[in-house]
Amino acid sequence: MRPTESVLPSGPALPEEDLAAFEALLYAAAPQPSPELAARVGREVQAALRQRSSLTAVRAVSSRRSPRLTRVAAIVVALLFLAGTALAIGAWLRQLIQGDPGLASVYDRGDGVPLDLRQTVDGYTIAMQWAYADGNRLVFAFTIAGPPGELFTNLDAAYHVSTVTVSSGGDPVQVAFSTARGTAVEEGVSGSVGVYDLAGFTPGGDTLDVHAELYVESVTPAARTAIPSPQAYQDWWSGPYGPFVFDFSLPLSADQRVLAPALDAVDGGITLTLDRVVITPSQVRLTLCFADPAPGRTWTLIPELSAGGEPVAGGGATDTVPSGLDGRTCSRFTYNAALSDYAGEWTLRVSELVGFGPDGGNDQQRIPGDWRFTFVVPE
Repeated sequence: MRPTESVLPSGPALPEEDLAAFEALLYAAAPQPSPELAARVGREVQAALRQRSSLTAVRAVSSRRSPRLTRVAAIVVALLFLAGTALAIGAWLRQLIQGDPGLASVYDRGDGVPLDLRQTVDGYTIAMQWAYADGNRLVFAFTIAGPPGELFTNLDAAYHVSTVTVSSGGDPVQVAFSTARGTAVEEGVSGSVGVYDLAGFTPGGDTLDVHAELYVESVTPAARTAIPSPQAYQDWWSGPYGPFVFDFSLPLSADQRVLAPALDAVDGGITLTLDRVVITPSQVRLTLCFADPAPGRTWTLIPELSAGGEPVAGGGATDTVPSGLDGRTCSRFTYNAALSDYAGEWTLRVSELVGFGPDGGNDQQRIPGDWRFTFVVPE
């Protein structure tokens, strides 16, 4: 007997109230899977996501059933599909990437690859579960489990001592750590998403080979109790433990648009140059260059980016990058936005330059203005 027949009632059509009760029973019967089942279903569902086979399954059921039973069958399929999707990597990953629209977009559409790599060192276990790469960034997600039987308030990746090298048809290159987010410890396990900068990496093919040497650190309730002073926060930590070594390959997204407009905007005698725009499925990066208004200060620009007249969310973070423009300072602005499919007008506006002196935040020089750049990135 087919699986759908084992759960679908036969005979006359159910009254609407009975159908509603049956739906409730289906939801209530959703299993609480074991970690082993979660890993297995996760691998299967990720493959199904890439093939979009779930839509075919729903259509096949719909073609054979009455409207009311079709709804029940769709619930069964949805329960299995949604449960599997949640198990594929876990709600913890969706929690970490939901504030990153670009990363959430590539994950939701099935990009990236599921991984099933696991290593244990000193009783700690890292399970590498998912990875994605495009021309702007490499992202991978993993869980950290502490030694069995021990309690932890923190299980974190020690990114400050971890290293990642990549290659693609050439010599390996170490890439810089960018950002990370992690979850709280639940039942001895935490999740982590690490992001590495690929902006300076030139690939030689459409596959990225990754070699990661990761370390972890931990905090126990006993350490917090023995050292309660906030000033001794660093003393809470134990580790780093490792290295945990992972080697894997993944597709490198070829979806990338690069523009070098060399557009100038002048206000108050200060010229800003929009030097470069890079758009990938998970991120938008813009590089602005300028001559220091007052040497000896560290200057930050305050940008606003819009596409089609709508503000672009997801960042505006900035870092200083080397300049080839007559020694001028260059700042790169990063927006974690899913705009690789957008074709139209963009506007970048800088409303202020802020220069920090040797005393940091207490020593500022602020220069308001209106520097605007309008451009169109071709498809």
